[in-house]
Formats: sequence, C-alpha cells, structure tokens
Amino acid sequence: MRPFALLLLAGAGVFAADELPAWVKEAAAKQAPAYPAKTPAVVLFQEETLSVDTEGRRVMTERAVIRKLSTGRVPLVASRAYNVKSGRIRDIRAWVISPAGKETRYGKDRVVDTVAGSGNDYDEARVKSITPGEDWQTGGIFAYEIVEEEKTLFTQHTYNFQTNLPVLHSRFTLNIPGSWEAKGHIINGLETGAYNNNGGVHIWELRNLPWFDDEEYSPEWHELAPRLAITYFPSDGRAGLRPLRDWAAVSAWMSALSDSQSQATPAIQAKAAQLTANAPTPLDKVRAVAAFVQQTNYISVQMNLTRGGGYTPHRADDVLTKNYGDCKDKANLMKALLAAAGIDSHLVSIFSRARGFVRPEWPSTLQFNHMILAVRAPAGIDLPTLTTHAALGRLLFFDPTDPYTAVGDLPDEEQGSYALVIAGDKGDLIRVPRVPAAANRTVSETTAVMGLDGGVTAKSRRQYFGQSASGLRALIRRSDEPALRRRFERVLTRRLGGLNLKTLQPADNPTAGHLDLTLEFTALQLGKLMQNRLLVVAPGALLSGGTYAMPVMQRKLPVKLEAQVQQDRVTIQIPDGFQVDELPDPVHLKSKFGEFRAKWKAATNNLEMEQNLEVFDATIPATEYALVRSFFEQVGGAANAAAVLVKK
Repeated sequence: MRPFALLLLAGAGVFAADELPAWVKEAAAKQAPAYPAKTPAVVLFQEETLSVDTEGRRVMTERAVIRKLSTGRVPLVASRAYNVKSGRIRDIRAWVISPAGKETRYGKDRVVDTVAGSGNDYDEARVKSITPGEDWQTGGIFAYEIVEEEKTLFTQHTYNFQTNLPVLHSRFTLNIPGSWEAKGHIINGLETGAYNNNGGVHIWELRNLPWFDDEEYSPEWHELAPRLAITYFPSDGRAGLRPLRDWAAVSAWMSALSDSQSQATPAIQAKAAQLTANAPTPLDKVRAVAAFVQQTNYISVQMNLTRGGGYTPHRADDVLTKNYGDCKDKANLMKALLAAAGIDSHLVSIFSRARGFVRPEWPSTLQFNHMILAVRAPAGIDLPTLTTHAALGRLLFFDPTDPYTAVGDLPDEEQGSYALVIAGDKGDLIRVPRVPAAANRTVSETTAVMGLDGGVTAKSRRQYFGQSASGLRALIRRSDEPALRRRFERVLTRRLGGLNLKTLQPADNPTAGHLDLTLEFTALQLGKLMQNRLLVVAPGALLSGGTYAMPVMQRKLPVKLEAQVQQDRVTIQIPDGFQVDELPDPVHLKSKFGEFRAKWKAATNNLEMEQNLEVFDATIPATEYALVRSFFEQVGGAANAAAVLVKK
C-alpha cells in the first residue's frame, strides 16, 4: 500500500479515540533541564511527517507537546494554513494536562477557521487554529496535532526545528515512493548525525536546542534557529513534477506563473503616460511610477500558495483598478507601468526580515516571503542600490511596498540579502547591494546661546539621509503634529532636562533621498554653575542622536550593527564675562565595529564641538560582546565630555 494511503488509514484510527495519545504521554513525562527563570515554555517534542504519493498528493501531520514554565503569557497558537483550491485541514485537535495531571481535550468548538489574508476577494488561503486557554497553567502541558492534505505540483518543503523556544526533541519524517530522490539541507544546525534513510523513509532530527532570549541588537531568530530545506522528486522526471535543481530552473518556473500578469493593457498604458508626462529622464520616469505604486494600498493577499509559494501576482490592470494588493501585486503593477513607459524590469523574490536567511545551496521559492523589483537601469543612473549582473545588465533594486524608502535606497533588512531575479531561464540568485554607511547619514548643525544660569536657546538644523530619513519619514506620516511634538520633547528632555520646544519643522525631499528637520528650543540648564564662577558644559547633549547602549550581561546571541554615519557640529555662544578654561582632549576611536572622532575648540566667545561617528555593518559573535560594548561606552563617554568655563 502506498505511504499516502497508509497515513490516511493511520490518521483515521487515531482520531477515532478520545484518550490521550501515547506520543503525548511519552513527551509529557520528559524532564527538561533548568532554564533561566524568564523562559516562557519548553517544547518537549515536536515533529512533522510529510507523506507523498506518486501523483504528488501529500499529507502533512504536525505534532507538538509544550510545557509552560513561567507565569507570564505565552503567545502560542496551534495553527496551519491551507489553500482552499488544492487542499484542506482534515483534522485539528489539542489537549491540556494540568500540573496535577487532569486531562482536557479541546473540541471542535475551540477551532477557529479564518482567512489568511485580509478578507478580500483575492484570498484563497485560510488558517485553522486552536489557542490554549487559561487552563494551561505553569507546569502544565499543551499538545496538539494537525493533519493537512493537498494535491500539489510543489516538490519542496521546509521545516523549522524550532522557533525561539527551547526544544528537547524535534523530528521531521519524509515518506516518498522508493524510486524517488530526496535531498535535505539542515541550515543553522549540524549536518551530520541527524539523518537516517530507510528506503523511502527519510528522517532528520535534532535534540536539546537552546532558548533564544530576546536580547537587544540581536539578529532575527530566523537567522539563528536550525531549519530543514528539502527537495524531493521522481527519478524518472515525471511530467508535472519537475525538480528545481538550480536557480535558473526556479526562475523559469516562477516566470511561467507571473509573466502573463504584467501585460501593458490600455488602462496600464494610459496610467503610465499620465504618470510620466512630466518626467524627462528614465530616472524621473522610474521615480514617478514608484511614487504612485508606493501609495497603492497594501493588503495582504493569499493566492496560489501551494503552486507558486504565494508569489503569483494578480493582473496588473486589476490591481490598478482595485487600488490595492500585496507585495507581489505592487511589484508587478510597477513592472507593467514601467514597461508601458519603455523601461524593462524584473520581479525579485527576497526574504524581508533577515538578510542572512536565504541560502544559495537550496534553490527554492520557499526561502522567500517578499517581492520587490529590479529595474533595468540605462547608462547615467548611478545610485547605491544598483548592481551589474553579467547576463541581466545594470539592475536598480527598489521595494515598492515600503512607502517611506525612496528610489536608490532599500529597507535595511533587505540590503546585502540574496534575492532571486525572475527572468526566465536567465534568472539568477544574486546579492542585493548593501548601501554604504554614508548613504544613511545624519548631519546636524546646532547653534546655541547660553545664559549666565547655564540655560540655552538653541536652533538645530538636521538632515537625514537613506534609512535614517525613512525611519523619521514613517514617524512623521504616522503622527499628527501634537504627537510628533510630544515625542521629540520626550527625547530632548531625557538628554537636556527641562525644556520648551518652540519650533518643530520637517521638510521632506524624497526625490533627493533626504529629510530636513528644524528644531528651536530652550533648555533650562545645559551648563552647571559652580562656586558662582565656573560653568561646566557638555556640548554633546545637543547632538542629533544617541548611540548603542549595551548593558553589562552574559551575552548569548550575536550583536547586529547597522551601517550609519552621524556628523554633528555644535556651536555655543558663551555668556559675557566667561571664557573657556578647560577642553576635553580630542578623541579618535577605531575598531572593527566603527570609528569615532570628536574634538572641541574655543573660538571668540564660542565653544565648539565636532563629532563624526561611523558604525560598520557587522554581526559580532557573542564572545566579543565585551569589546563592542566597550567601544560604544567610550563613544558615549566622549560625546558627553564636559568643558569648563571660568569667569574672567
């Protein structure tokens, strides 16, 4: 009997009984090692079994047993998505075992079935889930089992051995016909000692996986937790079940799903002509189209998940008419509009939350969760997100889903990531450019007049570029004027004490890629008067921003630094009758984490400070935490160094 049929029969027998399954009892009896007190829960056992028949039909059974360790809320949901056109969740059930041993089974009344997207008329995916209730107490067990079945042409799968919780035992089993081939890669884990193959039964398992604590400035758990990447296929190359052996094959497969969706219909042509009517250069055309697509409403849309990994876009003219879509729809709309304006481009699949997630050794759409665009850039365009590919030419990467990032820039988490340029059999996996630190700089010029009591009246002009501009742009657009004012008042008050913010004036210039901000305020006591003859002043309190603050701790996760540059000049007019008596020594710090320079000088009636901080883009191992912490402590100390003024 085929594995598919065997699993169907086995599943039917299991679900007929109400008693606690043996696998739950066995896992619940396990003793977990001691974890830090704030560890929310431990996964005692989890597994997924994937059984495939010769026609590509497959059944997936997911199980887990979790013990709650702390009194805090554990945001856990037993859930699984499915496509209504190709499959279903055949059954889902769960149990809770109290610390005293009382068993409670969750019935069908606890199952929630919802649309995976936003409930629009495009959605094809749904999610069934069960959420544990208040009866899941500290020391208690929550267990669940979900069975999904579907008919698919997709011959790849991915399995997370863990998320951010510790796991005692995690296992994945693949059942395929004996004549089929299977290849698996364990990413972020041990490749050896975790795999067993017995005919068509392939088993991968890992044990004693640690807890990923929520440490500040650390990479996403996606970059750290082990996962399994699997490709399986018939050795005889059965029609309709093509193995995706390389990235060119993945590109060709995805092109077949998406190319017909970007036709330049009359509606698309008319809109492109309208948008580019006053755009004299190709770059102006790209910017005009990009600005329009950025304001197209983003709505999560789930379509064709099993066949295309969720990356089959809707027709561009439909998205134009409806004025909404998700990332693939917005990228495809921009592609169609640019084509109508005479500019070629390619859809690009990427992982948006962690630049180190995608691995080149596994050609698969399942490594991606987002779609952007690569524009064929003619000569004369030279922007930070442009790269040259041997076959595809000059490509300018842009994310039309991000409403705050200008053409020539990319969200930080996408920079430097591997991404698949979808261009038929010429498509390729390439590294997206990483924008230089100077492109994300903040430049400020602050002038202040100090009174005899140490208070100042100050005016600060700041320019934010690249991702620093993107973050502030998002804050400004999401906040009304009073809320924005309150936010800046809080930041300035933490640094300066009591103050009065008189002027807060932003001026956005997204075409040029920067945002300007003018601040005017009075601070009650920048300088501290001592013995009625000395004023102690720290000009660095007027700088445009802070730096990384890292506490003393036993670090377990790497430290992730983002490339940035901060350039500041502060000029303080000192009170009449005072002169500069002591200045801090110039500072120059250089390490593999960054470089910092600061200097102070006395001019006629003025105290001046200049600083330049560049943080390098890097992921620092936990073993070097003390070094990176020391560097930023020295930066913070130098920025807050004080000068001494004395009465003449």
